[in-house]
Amino acid sequence: MNNPYAAPTAGLDEPISQDGTYTPKVFAVNGRIGRLRYLAYSIGQGLLLAAAVGLLVGFGGLRVDGWTIKLIQYGPGSVIALILARRRLQDLGQTPWLSIPAVIPYLNILLGLYLLFAPGDDASNQYGPAPGPNTRGVKLAAWIVPAVAIIGIVAAVSIPAYQGYMKRGASHSTGSKL
Repeated sequence: MNNPYAAPTAGLDEPISQDGTYTPKVFAVNGRIGRLRYLAYSIGQGLLLAAAVGLLVGFGGLRVDGWTIKLIQYGPGSVIALILARRRLQDLGQTPWLSIPAVIPYLNILLGLYLLFAPGDDASNQYGPAPGPNTRGVKLAAWIVPAVAIIGIVAAVSIPAYQGYMKRGASHSTGSKL
C-alpha cells in the first residue's frame, strides 16, 4: 500500500542524472568542475573580491593602503583558489593535495594553466560523477575576460593612432593655403 504521508526514501545527495553527471554548485567545497566552470568561477571570485574591497574603501572608510587591500583580497582569495583548484583536480582524477601551489606566487600560474588546459575525466572517477553540461551563465562568465582583453588591446592600439591622425589632420588644415 502506498502511504502519501510517508517520509521520502531518496538520499540527500545531489541526484545523478541518467547519463552519470551532476550539476555542480557554485559554493560547494566538494565535487568536480570542468575547465570552463573553473575559469568562470575564478573570474567571478576575483570580481566579487574586487567589488568587496571597493565597497570597504568607498563606504567603509577603510584607509587606502596597498598592503591592506592585498591582505583583504589575498585571504579569502587564497581560500577560494584552493577550493576551486581542489575541485578541478578532482575532475582530472588527481589528488586534491596538488592544489597547495594555488596559494604560492608564480607556482599558482603554472597550476592555473594546467587546470585550464588539461581535459578532465569524461566518466565517473573516485571523486564522483562527471560534471554536467555548462549553463549559459557559465559560458558568459568565462568569455568576459577574453572579450575585455581583446577590446583593451584594440583600444590601446587604435586610440593613440586616432589621436595622431587627428593631430596630423589639424596641422595640415591650419598650415595649408587654398
